[in-house]
Amino acid sequence: MPKGPGGVFEADSSLFEMHQAKIVTTTEYRTRVLGTLIGLLRRR
Repeated sequence: MPKGPGGVFEADSSLFEMHQAKIVTTTEYRTRVLGTLIGLLRRR
């Protein structure tokens, strides 16, 4: 079976891309939540 970018099998590439997108979304969400919490703490 041929391998795609990063050594990932081509059959798994769409699943890998979905996984990467979820990681990015989760990281962005956590960054926003943490920023909001820090902002609230600074107001006190």
